[in-house]
Amino acid sequence: MTIKSLFTVLLSTAALTASASAFANGNSVFLPQVGNANSANVAQQGTGNTVNKDGKKDTVGQQGNANKTFDLQIGSKNAITFVQRGDDNTFDAEQRGESNVTSGNQNGQSNTIWTGQNGKANVAALNQSGIRNNIWNLQTGDGNTVRINQAGNFNTSTTTQHGDNNVADVNQEGNSNNSRISQLKTSNRASVLQKGSSNESDIFQNGNANRASVSQTGSTHVADIDQLGDKNVADVEQRLAANRAIVNQNGDNNQALVRQFGGNDVATLLQDGNLNSATINQSN
Repeated sequence: MTIKSLFTVLLSTAALTASASAFANGNSVFLPQVGNANSANVAQQGTGNTVNKDGKKDTVGQQGNANKTFDLQIGSKNAITFVQRGDDNTFDAEQRGESNVTSGNQNGQSNTIWTGQNGKANVAALNQSGIRNNIWNLQTGDGNTVRINQAGNFNTSTTTQHGDNNVADVNQEGNSNNSRISQLKTSNRASVLQKGSSNESDIFQNGNANRASVSQTGSTHVADIDQLGDKNVADVEQRLAANRAIVNQNGDNNQALVRQFGGNDVATLLQDGNLNSATINQSN
C-alpha cells in the first residue's frame, strides 16, 4: 500500500529535548514521503535552521521505497535540501556552525551521499543518477564550495576541505570512476572531469591559491597531482585508454601541463623549487 505523509520527522532520543526549543527558535522541516518503507531522522539545535525550506505540497522529499535520510543541524541559519527518487538511496547530512548550505539529489538505486560541514558559509551541491554511486564530502572552515555530479553506476567521489575558500568541482559520467580531492589551507581550486569507465584521479593540495585540473576521457586512466606550496598550477588531460600521469609540485608558482592523447603512455613530472614550468605532450 502506498504511504504518503507530510511533515514526518523522527527525532533521535538524544535530540528530543533540543527539538522542542528548536521549533520555537525558528527552525523548520518539510518532508514529504511517497512510497513504502522510507525513513527520515532529523535533529535541529539552534536558530533558523531549515530542511527543505519553502517546500510546497507537491514537493518531492522521498519518492520510492526504502530510501533513508539522516539530517543533523547544530548552529544557526544552516540549510539542507534534498530529493530522493528511486529505491534504497541514503542521504546523510550534518551541519555545525552558521549559514552552511547543502543540497542533495539522488535518482536511481542504492546511491549514497554523506556530507559534513563544520564552520561558516560552506556550500555543497551533490547530485547522483544511476546505481550504487557514492559521495563522501567533509568541509571544515569557512566559505568552502563543493559541486559533485555523478551519472552512471558505481562511481565514487571523495572530497575533503580543511581551510577557507577552497573550491572543488567533480563531474563523473560512466561507470566505476573514482575521484579523490583533498584541500588544506586557503583558496585552492580543483576540478575533475571523468567520462568513461574505471578512471582514477587523485588531487592533493596543501597550501594557498593552488590550481589543479584533471580531464579523463576513455577508460583506465590514472592521474595523480600533489601540490605543496602556494600558487602552483597543474593540468592533466588524458584520452583513449590506460594513460598514467604523476605531477608533484613542491614550492611556489610552478606550472605543469601534461597532455596524453594516445594509449598506454606514462608521464612523471617532479618540480621542486619555485617558478618552474614544464609541458609534456604524448600521442600516438
